[in-house]
Amino acid sequence: MNLRKTTHRREAVRRKCCRAGKWVFLAMCGLGAVLAAGCSQIQDAYARLSAAAVQNQAPIALQLWHGFTGREREVLEDLAGEFNASAGKENRIQLNLTGYDSLSAVSEAVFQAAREEAEKTDDLPRLPDLFFSLDDAAYVLDRMGWAVHMEEFLTEEQRRMFLDSVQAEACPGEDGSMVLFPIGIDTDVLLVNESRWSEFCRDTAQEGELVYTDRDLLTWERLGEAAKAYGEWSARKDGEALLEGSPDEGEPPEGGTGQEMGSPFPLGEKSAFFCTDSWGRLLVAGYECLGKRMFVAEPDSVRFSFDRGKIRSFWSFWSEGWKEGSFSPESCRDAFSSGEAAACLTSTIQARNISNRVVSGEGSNLVNVSILPAPSFSGGDPVTIQETLGLVLTRGSREKQAAAQVFLQWLADEERIADISVASGRLPAMKRAVADSVLNGAFQRQGLSPLEQRILRQAKVQLYSHIQLPLAVFDGGSDVIDTMDRLLLSGGQEVRQEAREESLLSVSGGEAATGEEDAGQGEVMSSDTAYEQWYLSFRDSVVDLVLIGRKAA
Repeated sequence: MNLRKTTHRREAVRRKCCRAGKWVFLAMCGLGAVLAAGCSQIQDAYARLSAAAVQNQAPIALQLWHGFTGREREVLEDLAGEFNASAGKENRIQLNLTGYDSLSAVSEAVFQAAREEAEKTDDLPRLPDLFFSLDDAAYVLDRMGWAVHMEEFLTEEQRRMFLDSVQAEACPGEDGSMVLFPIGIDTDVLLVNESRWSEFCRDTAQEGELVYTDRDLLTWERLGEAAKAYGEWSARKDGEALLEGSPDEGEPPEGGTGQEMGSPFPLGEKSAFFCTDSWGRLLVAGYECLGKRMFVAEPDSVRFSFDRGKIRSFWSFWSEGWKEGSFSPESCRDAFSSGEAAACLTSTIQARNISNRVVSGEGSNLVNVSILPAPSFSGGDPVTIQETLGLVLTRGSREKQAAAQVFLQWLADEERIADISVASGRLPAMKRAVADSVLNGAFQRQGLSPLEQRILRQAKVQLYSHIQLPLAVFDGGSDVIDTMDRLLLSGGQEVRQEAREESLLSVSGGEAATGEEDAGQGEVMSSDTAYEQWYLSFRDSVVDLVLIGRKAA
């Protein structure tokens, strides 16, 4: 394995050196002749840089902060070494990396440096020249006045080399300016334990015809119905296991009522079917699918829409699933790997942490995992949340900015963008880099597992089958989504607990309905009341969060 890796690296170095030689030749001839017409900004950057290099006779040190770990960190370090040995050396630039534990840690460090920069009394730099960021951190830094707008050195034609869905998200500046140099995107996909799902579909078939298929996982309504049936099926399976293990056949095991679903033996616990890493993202995407945009950020305000009629479709799916015990409160990684949930909606960067090895009380075994599109609500267009990772260029000396622009131009190569994107669990943000040939090459170079490859291939399909919805960027916006997650998760667990208590009360001889008609009317009234209470409470909580965020800014 080491020999193959060494051989691969030698071939990679040879190929990279060839590209570097070609790049240097083009730089010497003037990039204006090979890039799109109107690249005077880039030529000016090179002219300023060359003049500074000749005058100083010393490398211009560029500081780049990142929050990468593991495989993506290794790729970035390799790219930095390649740049320093080729284009950087030619133009007297030295790229230096500083790593943090996460992107959020990078953001906090950058914001602190920006505050210190504004108050400093010496000439020592505080801010990095470049840092990796999501759009929300880029927005905040632009509000602080430290982000360089990409329009200052990228032509319109060059900006169009990025995916259409990315171009809007890379412009979180207050005036719609492009403050992110896009690198990669992540989106949501549905992972399904195909081994368990297929067993359920086969066992519930009627007269040889499947009642449930993958089509039932394309909409939230049908997924909810399948999840309820799955729970009942799993309870029967557990009941059969209890029967097989009963010492006295024909008698219910100790503690059982023997009355569930007409069976003489107790049913097992219903198994949850679905989990997600972000109920907030699901809600925002679902609302867009139903025809409304929840948050619209404007320069001095945020418009929040929470239509009472449309949001009920989400509430019905959410509340019914929790009441039936169909949803798991665990993270996708924990619930899926333990077999507690058979399906999970998660982002591509989280999905790469999920294994197809399920560990349960019966031991560890490999299962087949299928990757399906993110579901939508019936009657609406499919929507999935998209987040863009990119580089932010900070304001500094003319020489530093020119050097940073040289690096960004060098980085804008489809193979380089593809390598760093797929290594981090993302699709490349560049149009040429999502070509199958480029992606396949990146998959092989970065050693992606077959499951990781299928996850990103499904994400690519959704670029064209789903509306790619960026999260609205506004003051306190990320806190709003996080809080929505917590509200929906804790609220769901409360619904589940109440349903369990009602079930126990019913079994122990609680009040019975006097008639089917009265019971039906009471259920509708109870549902309407429960929805209205939830709607008002949830809406007011989100409104308060948005107002707090705006005031804090």
